[in-house]
Amino acid sequence: MAFTLESSFALGPANTGLEADLRAQLRNGSDNTAVGTEISTGFSERGARGTYVWYYAAFPDNFRGYAEIYDDGDPTDILSVIPINPQEAEYLDARVSSISGAAPVGNRDVTIHVRDSVTLNPLSNVPVIIKTALGTLRERKNTDIDGDAEFSMDDGNYRYSVTALYGYQSVPDTAFVVDGDESITVNLIAFPVTPISAPDQVSVDDILIDEEGEPVVGATVKVQTMPLLQEVEDSALQGGTGKTYTANAEGRVSFPLVKGSRYVIKVPLWGVSMQITAPTDVDNTTIRALIPG
Repeated sequence: MAFTLESSFALGPANTGLEADLRAQLRNGSDNTAVGTEISTGFSERGARGTYVWYYAAFPDNFRGYAEIYDDGDPTDILSVIPINPQEAEYLDARVSSISGAAPVGNRDVTIHVRDSVTLNPLSNVPVIIKTALGTLRERKNTDIDGDAEFSMDDGNYRYSVTALYGYQSVPDTAFVVDGDESITVNLIAFPVTPISAPDQVSVDDILIDEEGEPVVGATVKVQTMPLLQEVEDSALQGGTGKTYTANAEGRVSFPLVKGSRYVIKVPLWGVSMQITAPTDVDNTTIRALIPG
């Protein structure tokens, strides 16, 4: 017989779009040896925030251990660890949680408090993993509404790790000693938010004049990028066939260009076309287009 498992894990916004590249390797809980070959099926991403669900339906009924999750491109970089400890035989063909089964019992109360490093607010539903000093998985719990995960442990040397929620950085294996009731606070650091800046632009004035040097009023000018001919918007480039501007009473057309980019500037009605590269050393420039009579 075999049992099924469905488990979720968060890798953070820097690890989105990986569902086709994720792999799992089962390992024995007693000696950490690999069990079977790597697993590449059952992964799906929830939203685009680096949170994944893994569904697998072929665990042997006597398996006790954990699954290491990693990117196929770097199997040595373990992204997450999922403990596996199913219920007894009568539950084997039902969907079970990765945290099901009896928790280890010890003579010390150990509480790990997970907080936001800035606000110090508690963070709930955060996975906390306890391992022995040798790295053998011992227990996994999610923090409660108060941001706490409580464990019953014996005196000894252990490691804890915290798999962070979306927007926070995970905490890798950290050694700690139990020699009495323990209270450990883990402050999770939020990923830095990088503002998206507008492209560095130059303002261009295109002056349309006829053969006698007089302004051409009301003519339309189309601006396109090269070679993809994408539309030029006021703040950035967008896909399209180009943006059209109309000359004012002075025959002047103004539009922004991204510095260093190449453009085609057309006056369709008269068949006038020119190619320019937007300058990088000025913020404003002027060009002139001669409109044939």
